[in-house]
Amino acid sequence: MTELAAELELSLPAIDKHLRRLERAGIVVKTKNGRTTRVSLQPGSLMALAIWAMRTRLMWSNTLDRFAAHLDDTEEGR
Repeated sequence: MTELAAELELSLPAIDKHLRRLERAGIVVKTKNGRTTRVSLQPGSLMALAIWAMRTRLMWSNTLDRFAAHLDDTEEGR
């Protein structure tokens, strides 16, 4: 965690706080060996977020396309 804190220019308590939240969310796994704590990304843990982001992007893309078409139709009707 010391290396991570140095790389990100954050304090160890700040890094620990963020990592605890990521661990609770199932995104990272912390393993302790003596005084050394290793942090690993949990494979596939961000898949749900990626799927949600893709669906949301598609929904907004379609919605905005329909809105643009509506505006074009409104302009033509004037």
